[in-house]
Amino acid sequence: MKKIITIVLAVCCLCSLSACQKTEQNMSFSANTNEIMDGMHTLYAANTEGYAFGIDTRPSYGVDEDGIFELSSAKDTMYFHIESAGDSKRQLAVQIFIDYVQAPIIIDGTTYDTFYINADDKFSKEYAFRFAEEIDTTKNHKILAILTAYSNILMAKQDVQAVATSTDTSLCFDGILSFSPNNTLAEPLFNMNQPTELYEDNFNDGFLLNTATKNIRSIPDNTVTASPNETVTLKYHVGGGAAKESRDNSLILVNIANKQTSINEQAYYYIDTEPDKISYGDFSIQAPSEPGMYEITAWSVPNPFAPNITGCNINIPMAMRFTLEVK
Repeated sequence: MKKIITIVLAVCCLCSLSACQKTEQNMSFSANTNEIMDGMHTLYAANTEGYAFGIDTRPSYGVDEDGIFELSSAKDTMYFHIESAGDSKRQLAVQIFIDYVQAPIIIDGTTYDTFYINADDKFSKEYAFRFAEEIDTTKNHKILAILTAYSNILMAKQDVQAVATSTDTSLCFDGILSFSPNNTLAEPLFNMNQPTELYEDNFNDGFLLNTATKNIRSIPDNTVTASPNETVTLKYHVGGGAAKESRDNSLILVNIANKQTSINEQAYYYIDTEPDKISYGDFSIQAPSEPGMYEITAWSVPNPFAPNITGCNINIPMAMRFTLEVK
């Protein structure tokens, strides 16, 4: 029997955790009910505006895998499920990463880099997928699954500050894809970077990106402008502070329009961090070649290549979203 843990967060979001699955909503309610919504498998009945996401190696809506997904072949089928309630205009985007590089997946014979779902107000479906490219089965690998809600929304079109789309529009699971218990874990693809500065801040934690010219922990503007193909410098603040979280190192991923983009001409940015302190520095991404508006989303994975895990890591901060306008 699966063990359900219900947590009401201080920001008035309810999160229900079961194996590698999570539900989230932007309103609080009594946490002493575990009645499942009619027609759903994981979404609580009281979670009337919520959404859920899970990933597994069996069609089960989230069987406990202890964060280790065992496959015998890179061609084996895996599954993810999505549930959404209350919002008939919610678009959801699913990305799968192997060793933190976005991996195309095959669903019903079609290959997708990013898979989009336009959910109605009572949506529940499980999808079977396979990896579209070869994976070295002599190694075990990190697998990261990300669901981004409201993936068609641009912060440039919103009247609110980006703080409204901080961590409440993303559900993530970071685990190990295992082909053999005797395999070693794949090594990082890129060398570790050193932050420009480490500083203490007892009031802030998590992950923030902005374009400030100095070490200023400020909310990014809803819109950042750039020319086609321009190099855009972003400042990062990662880790510790108020949460006193233990990060020995971190990995940053950045999306442009729901697809992974290069950071300093590499797939991700791997940095050395120090427990309880915030790492500050900068890196560059390249603006698209075509004029338009592109949503920037980003995540910071703590201790990404740790070989020993006790379950899926769901504590993966999402940076405050903003729009890159290319003109």
